[in-house]
Amino acid sequence: MASMTAAQLVIFKDDIEANHQSLIDSGRNNVIADIYSTDSDNTVWRDLIEPEEAGLGFDGEEFDGLTTANTNRLTSWFASLPTGFIASRKDHRDLFDGVFSGAGGANTRANLAIVWRRFANELEKVFVVTGSTPTGDGSDGLPMTLVVEGDCTIQNVRDALAS
Repeated sequence: MASMTAAQLVIFKDDIEANHQSLIDSGRNNVIADIYSTDSDNTVWRDLIEPEEAGLGFDGEEFDGLTTANTNRLTSWFASLPTGFIASRKDHRDLFDGVFSGAGGANTRANLAIVWRRFANELEKVFVVTGSTPTGDGSDGLPMTLVVEGDCTIQNVRDALAS
């Protein structure tokens, strides 16, 4: 379930009313929730990447070839951020790019670039940050930054329409 502020509920209500009035009129909140839970074509930075998932992006040969200093950097980062990394933070992405820099890290950098991104659902798309640095245009190369995150539920729709 997506969590929204009162102001965000009003924005969501406006979007629902502008695009799905016939569904509102027929009381089909479940269909509205389903529509807003489907993936859009906009790419966004993922909010939280668990350490285990980041590790799955590592190429084994490249990992084995890390210097002691880079292994220590990774160990320190994993210890200091046990719940995970925030892909929308450039400094978090830059750490991995630095550790796996050069030709000896190309596969890992490519794998992690995939891990860091996902498609926004239609609800999240209503609230993505666009048009200013460091946010992007929603393409795979320039993902947007999420403001509201999560699937849309019938309760989200009810709360919005009641706002």
